[in-house]
Amino acid sequence: FEELLMLYQATREVEGIRNRSFEDFLDWGQVVLSDFNEVDTCLTDASLLFRYLNEVKTLSLWGTEPEKRTEFQNQFLGFYKSLGILYHTWKKNMEASGLASTGLAFRWVSEHLGTIRIFDAWEHFVFAGFNATTPAEDRIINALAGTGKADVFYDADEYYLNDTRQE
Repeated sequence: FEELLMLYQATREVEGIRNRSFEDFLDWGQVVLSDFNEVDTCLTDASLLFRYLNEVKTLSLWGTEPEKRTEFQNQFLGFYKSLGILYHTWKKNMEASGLASTGLAFRWVSEHLGTIRIFDAWEHFVFAGFNATTPAEDRIINALAGTGKADVFYDADEYYLNDTRQE
């Protein structure tokens, strides 16, 4: 819930969406938080992604001259244009408040593995049963396994493991 409130606070700082109502925000805020979480756990370049998304949405109105766009179309484009700024504003505000979403935490840990000592409190880790991990999780698990501090056991079928023709 705190993440959602921080996102709403960030919308108040971003041109193009700052004047939207709280009721309007509630319609899309949770979806945006989920998307931001995925951006972070996948270690995606947020600036590049949101710039690309804005361009795609602008192209979706191809052939509509800017002066002939409806108010809805302008709000639609304004929303997508503001997502990158919203992400960075929200992230900055979360960090300044000492908060992190799951995605932000995974991104931060995976990007600071060489300088943080949070895993020193434990002698050994065992990762078992995973069949899908995010890039941030992969980076953390592989770093721990690479130092000999972790064992990794994946949930996989021997049919795929023992046949070199399988992916």
